[in-house]
Amino acid sequence: NGQIEIIKLLLSDSRVDVNKSLDNGATPLFIACENGQIEIIKLLLSDSRVDVNKSLDNGATPLFIACENGQIEIIKLLLSDSRVDVDKYMDDGTTPLCIACQEGHIEVVRLLLADKRVDLDKYMDDGATPLCIACKEGHIEVVKSLLADERVDVNKSLDDGASPLHAACYKGQVEVVRLLLADERVDVNKSLYDGATPLCIACYKGHIEVVKLLLSDSR
Repeated sequence: NGQIEIIKLLLSDSRVDVNKSLDNGATPLFIACENGQIEIIKLLLSDSRVDVNKSLDNGATPLFIACENGQIEIIKLLLSDSRVDVDKYMDDGTTPLCIACQEGHIEVVRLLLADKRVDLDKYMDDGATPLCIACKEGHIEVVKSLLADERVDVNKSLDDGASPLHAACYKGQVEVVRLLLADERVDVNKSLYDGATPLCIACYKGHIEVVKLLLSDSR
């Protein structure tokens, strides 16, 4: 409570730069999000001077760090603010949805999917989409949620031509492969630019169960 009153006093003083950051670019809002200070975040968001999208030097925004850490209530607060850029990405192209998929934060992913502003296929610098990332990491529930959304391009590939199915086969993610094969939109024969198909990749990596699944698909 003491902190809240101090922050109120500071915000009421027009001389205070509400967006002044640390050497790494962290603003008061970013720090509050990183540390889970919900009441402080509410105060900061209520101030029109606060730049809600100001990022670290590496491009991480307050929304990004909240998604990375799985802070549901903070994400809800940020998504309810129309000023927040829901797709603002890091220097390597990682979006809030990408990082949530990488970390396997299913509730965060569901929140982001429910927000129509979020670009579900926005990809990293190497072409990796949220679905590709989730498939590679083997996060079953995240993959299910993404496949259930018709806006998701299930075959969107990386720069080398690798699809989400390629990624799952490469990593030997048997249950993910099973999910993808159950989706009729998935192109099971899509190849890398060097010609390698998902089956070729699975064979090369020696993932027997994945190979069996692929061979059992008549496509």
